[in-house]
Amino acid sequence: MGVRELLGGEAQRRVLGELLSENRHEAAVWEVRTSQVEAMFGFAANAAMVFGGRTMRKAPPVFRKTLIFPYHKGTVFAVHLGKNSDWSGIDRAFSDPPLSTEQVLHPEKYLSAERDHPTAVEFPASDELLGGDWSNLGSNSIGELQLQILFADLGRQANVAAAGWDGDHFEVYEHKDGKLGLAWYTVWDSDKDAKQFGEAYRDYNKSRYSTKENGVEYEQVPPSSDASDTPIEFRLEHEGAVYVVIQQGADVLIADGFDESESAGVLGQLRKAKMAQLKINIK
Repeated sequence: MGVRELLGGEAQRRVLGELLSENRHEAAVWEVRTSQVEAMFGFAANAAMVFGGRTMRKAPPVFRKTLIFPYHKGTVFAVHLGKNSDWSGIDRAFSDPPLSTEQVLHPEKYLSAERDHPTAVEFPASDELLGGDWSNLGSNSIGELQLQILFADLGRQANVAAAGWDGDHFEVYEHKDGKLGLAWYTVWDSDKDAKQFGEAYRDYNKSRYSTKENGVEYEQVPPSSDASDTPIEFRLEHEGAVYVVIQQGADVLIADGFDESESAGVLGQLRKAKMAQLKINIK
């Protein structure tokens, strides 16, 4: 993450400087504005749906948007880095690249004197406690960009829910009968950000599982105490599986698709999560 956006952004900035310059003068590359970048890629995205062929039109949004992201938002990022009319900011960034889509989407979080570094999250796998009926399909992190894509159908709520991301880690499991299970730990900049994400995720899952016929809803579990730091838990039950969302301050824990006993075990593993600030320096 980061170097790809820098490469795409630097190249596109040069191209745009040439395209937007009537006199083809060298300084044109510094005259590119973020509004011009947004307008160009807005047009390109629409054109790709028309001229990109059947494959592009049928591709899931996560593939389309992730494909164009390094060129689109990478260029916006490069514009912010080059405000001093030289390449020094971009050159320095190749040795100290952005570490998350959040930093690319919000260049001010990268450029700030107190940079908003993402949080690396790790928690023990649940393979052994789930038993042989489940297979671990893999693990990764999502980040702000893919959260925006995940929540796209929620409209304006999507960007609000994804903003404030600070780190995450997930594991996906598949049962022998084909059903999927999710263990996911997310970290947020504030309790408010965590709350907004939790609300959006519950809305997202309700849109997947709730119908007029079954009327399934998330229900809040009565808190175990009145203390302000008591976790806030919501549960939804659907076809024998439970879907749990727990907010612990600025953290949100999610266990989806397991039965009651399995879910308790997965949540136990999530509560063992360890976190550290993610930094890297390329020499």
